[in-house]
Amino acid sequence: MPRIDEKRVFAHLFRYPIRKQVEICIRNNVGCLLTLRTSTLTSLDQEHIDFLLEASKKIPIAIHGPFHDMFPGSIDPYIREATIRRFSEAIEIAKKIGAKFLTIHLNYIETLHGRYLEEWVTNSADTFRRLTEFGIPIHIENTREKDPYIFHRILTEVGNPLVRMCLDIGHIVAYSDRSIKEWIRTLSGYISELHLHECRPGRDSHDVLGCGYIDWGLVFGALRQNRVDISTVFLTLEPKDEDDLKRDILFLEEILGHDE
Repeated sequence: MPRIDEKRVFAHLFRYPIRKQVEICIRNNVGCLLTLRTSTLTSLDQEHIDFLLEASKKIPIAIHGPFHDMFPGSIDPYIREATIRRFSEAIEIAKKIGAKFLTIHLNYIETLHGRYLEEWVTNSADTFRRLTEFGIPIHIENTREKDPYIFHRILTEVGNPLVRMCLDIGHIVAYSDRSIKEWIRTLSGYISELHLHECRPGRDSHDVLGCGYIDWGLVFGALRQNRVDISTVFLTLEPKDEDDLKRDILFLEEILGHDE
């Protein structure tokens, strides 16, 4: 098993305010995937920026962009422009603090957008191409999408190494009718980030790693079989609280092997 590179292990503590997210990550010596909901993004001031700049000297920081009402493939150009504006604001913050990457949701909902799949692919690809102008790596995360193929089509059409896949394993179990193996096989050439948490079908519960809902040996075995080099992928833990984060870190060390 490969050695875990601590600089590539992050925590996404989205239930907490900004300062507490960062403080918990510093205490546990992991990177921070900082949640910037729209309400948070619009209230950031220079004091927050200075705090994040100081924190970035201690741990790596990345940004999770706003996701409520963000539809990068919308058939309404006004909605797309609003989405691009919010994502661009998040990227500007990311650039100011030297963030490693930006993670954003695709937010394709089949029951709502399914009639417009082709438009969604074309529009999403155009949105992400425009965002690459900022020069920040962008990771597109799966949430309620049923299968991996829309991601493969969009990533292929964008054709830019700055735009990659954030594969959320818990979301696959919670919302997809396709297997984890199929998701990994389909998107293996694009995976740059993994979100690691446990869920039951139909529930995005963010339970602690090792609770038994997901076979992590199967997950990491499938990644190896599809030539995904874990040592080059960001591993983002998504616990409910700091206690669960500590348990997640120990589990990750055990499943991957801390020593070469």
